[in-house]
Amino acid sequence: MDTTNIEELLSLTRAARSIDAADKMRAVEGLYATGHWLLHQERFKDAADVLRAMCIVAPEDERAWIALGMAHEGAEQIEVAREIYAAGCTLAKDNVRCSVALVRVLRKLEHHDEATTILDQIETADMELGAIVAHERRAL
Repeated sequence: MDTTNIEELLSLTRAARSIDAADKMRAVEGLYATGHWLLHQERFKDAADVLRAMCIVAPEDERAWIALGMAHEGAEQIEVAREIYAAGCTLAKDNVRCSVALVRVLRKLEHHDEATTILDQIETADMELGAIVAHERRAL
């Protein structure tokens, strides 16, 4: 098994942890702005590269996972987007939007039971999201 990519990711993650908080915040905002600009230009592969770096630097930032998932959706890599949104649901601090994005992708994949289960979890966790959940349910 080739572990080169895994070792590179671990190295990047260790380097990201050593960044001072203010520099990290500026880096994250720069990566996010660049990634979003690339998404709007429909340069999905380039956007994914930038946003993947953001996920490494700030795995707790929900925006990174959502934007990276959007890049893969734009490239019509729906299964990859599904995995990215699921990772965001686990790693991001505030992951409700990751959950909603995951539901949207599950709907595209016609995995309605799984989508319904996630909507039930969202609804139980935060009753203020009732309007979003109701909208997604109607789309099923």
